Parts: sequence; structure tokens; C-alpha cells
Amino acid sequence: MEPRPQRTTAECPDCGEKVTLRGAVALGQRVTCPHCEAVLEVVETDPVELDWAEEDEDLDEDEEEDEDW
Repeated sequence: MEPRPQRTTAECPDCGEKVTLRGAVALGQRVTCPHCEAVLEVVETDPVELDWAEEDEDLDEDEEEDEDW
């Protein structure tokens, strides 16, 4: 019998529904809530905790350039 893939669940901070993560969970890992489509990030691994993902730095730089106009 083959081992079953590891599954972990955590609560979405946006809608409160359970999000299932498969395989090894790592800090900074990004997932999308299948219920509300929020982009989330693993901020704690024991127990697994999700929070809203930070925006990419590239996007922040583009926003700063727009402010100069």
C-alpha cells in the first residue's frame, strides 16, 4: 500500500472556510482560497496559519512611479 499524500487544512482569514494544502507546507508558500479566491500566504507552519499575501515588490515600484505624475 502506498502512503497517502499529506493534507493539511487551515482557515482562510477572508471568508473563514477551510483551505486544504497538499504535500509539505513551507513558510511563504502562496495558495488561493477555492471559496473566495483570496491570495494567501503561509505565515505559520505549526499549526498552519494563513494570512493575506503581500503584494509583489515590482507592483509597489510601479505604483510609486504613478504617484510622480
